[in-house]
This record gives sequence, structure tokens and C-alpha cells, in this order.
Amino acid sequence: MKWFDPISCLVLIVLGFAFFLNGFDELRRRRIVEDIPTSTIRGLALGPVEVIGKARTRTELISPIMQKTCVFYKYLIERYRKRGNLRDWVMIAYGDSSAVPFIVEDSTGSIMVCPEGADYIMPEDFKYETSSSDSLPGNLKRFSSNYMQSYIGLLSKQHKLRFSEWIIQEGDSVYALGTAQKSTYICREMNKKTKILFNKLKNDPVRLKRIDLNKDGQISQEECRWAEEHIKKSLLEKMGTSAETGDVQDVVVAKGEKDEPFIISDQSQKYVRINLTAQSPLQIIFGGLAAVTGIGLLINMIV
Repeated sequence: MKWFDPISCLVLIVLGFAFFLNGFDELRRRRIVEDIPTSTIRGLALGPVEVIGKARTRTELISPIMQKTCVFYKYLIERYRKRGNLRDWVMIAYGDSSAVPFIVEDSTGSIMVCPEGADYIMPEDFKYETSSSDSLPGNLKRFSSNYMQSYIGLLSKQHKLRFSEWIIQEGDSVYALGTAQKSTYICREMNKKTKILFNKLKNDPVRLKRIDLNKDGQISQEECRWAEEHIKKSLLEKMGTSAETGDVQDVVVAKGEKDEPFIISDQSQKYVRINLTAQSPLQIIFGGLAAVTGIGLLINMIV
């Protein structure tokens, strides 16, 4: 086939194997969803758990696009792209509130869920698609001016765009499959984020001057410690904990250390199972065929 060159064959092989392996990974995650029994919050043990309950607010959030109060949100902005005969949607902006924990409550008690690192299996709560000649509605203009400053050029050229948002609100039913662990998780994550934010501060001359408390032009160790504590306090407040005591629940549901599934959904367990396996057979079959075809074509070129 003259329209295939060695590079195209290698791309076909890599993509084929990627789809093939992803299909089996989806099946593996479905088996875990089926095998882990649903636990009451009072009766859960440390390790892999599945809990179902109502979402409760720990830190009230406002979703960026719909401007609704919620306990979790994520949004995705895509641009329609044409490349020769190919047409596809390309992500230009994404954001979520995964750094902010929320509470899941059942009839036996409540537990904090730290959503960072989760797979969110949820139907869209908002979807809006523009055409190249449309002007954005008022709420999307406000969202774009607040969250998409880097993409003003794309907006001004009136590209075809797609806006999507997902939210979990107070009182929504929540399915969470993750790892129940001691709340040292929060301390670990908080310390990691503190270091990242402090390093960013040190590379910003304007912000660095603000921690020079005695204005002597030098940043002392005491001033560095003050800045780190100030960052840590802000993170604790954002996470809904006490900035003075760092009070959090003893056990939280979060992403495990190992390659264990971490899934959050505002739908039923059945919806999650169906979603995990909807594309698995096709990915396995067509991924395998693509990889084998690519290998065959490459061998044929070499021979």
C-alpha cells in the first residue's frame, strides 16, 4: 500500500497496542467495581472501598460556567479543527476542583472524599457548541474573560467552540470507589503542594519582595518559613480544614498508592459498569487488528 510509509506503520502499531491495552484495563477496572462490595461508612476498613451516599458541602464552590453552588466541578473547552480531510475536537482549556475535598454521607456516618486523581464518570450537566459566526452568550463571555485569558485570540477569531461542564451538588447521590486511608494523605499532599507553590514564589521577583518583611533586600530563613506557613494556611482553608488546628477526619477516601482504580460518579454503580465496558470490546478488537496490520505492513516493506 503506497500510502503507508514506515512512520505511518509505526504510528498504527503504537496506537493499536494503546487501544488494545486500554480495552483490557477498562475490563480490569469493571471487575474491581463488581468485586468490591459496597460498604457502610461506619463499617468500612482501610484499603479498597466502595461507598454510596449523599454529597455534603465541606467547602462551598461555584461552578465556573453555570455559576451553580456545588461540591465539585470540572469543565472542558474544545476547538473544532480541520486538518486536510480530518475533523476533530481539540482541548484548549480544562479545569476542576479536585484539590478541594467534599463529604459523602450515608445513614451510618460521613467520610471525606479527596477527589484529586480520580476518574470522573459523569454525564455532562452543561454543553454548548458555537458556530464560527456565533457570538458567545453572556455567561460564556464572563467565563472566558475569567478563565481563558490565554485563548482570547481564538475567541476573537470566532472559532467553532464546545463548552462542557460537570458538577456534583449538595444532596446529589455519589458513588466513590477508592482507597480508605488515614488522613496523613492530606498532610502529604499539602506538603507537596506547599513546596510547589513556594518554588513558584521564589521564581517570581514581584511576589518575592512581599515576603521580605524587614525590607532589607534579603530573604532570611525566618521569612522563608513564614512564607511556607502562610501558603500552608491558605491551602488548609481552601480544603475546608481548620487553619489553626488542621482538623480533618481520621480516615478519607482518596487515590491509593498503587495502580488501584479511583472512580467518582454522581450516577449508579450500574451506570459506572456500563460506561467502563461500553468501548472495551471494540478497543480490544480494533486495537489488535491495527497493531497486527501495522506489523504486517512494516515486515512487508522490509522484506
